[in-house]
Amino acid sequence: MAYFAEDFGKKVKAYRKLKNLSQEKLAEKLDVAMRTINQWENGKAHPKQKSFTALCKFLEIPESELLYHSPIQENSFLNQVNNICAQISPTRHKQVIEILKTFVE
Repeated sequence: MAYFAEDFGKKVKAYRKLKNLSQEKLAEKLDVAMRTINQWENGKAHPKQKSFTALCKFLEIPESELLYHSPIQENSFLNQVNNICAQISPTRHKQVIEILKTFVE
């Protein structure tokens, strides 16, 4: 379960950042406390079904994207990242790379 919690939290954080949202803003959109978002991202808690469904809907991702760790899901994630990057101006590429680096540090 620890692996799931860590993987889930990293994915939530990555998708939140791809949407340029702070934890506070995401919490506001989902009607939960900012501390709740922080706990999800740090693997200390998991959302209840209602919040989980709302989270996926707001982030525009299938629920399976956050639940499972598989090559198919990773490719889906990478395709989404590539699609977003294609829409970003070259002047913002460095910013995107710096954000992505925070997930491997």
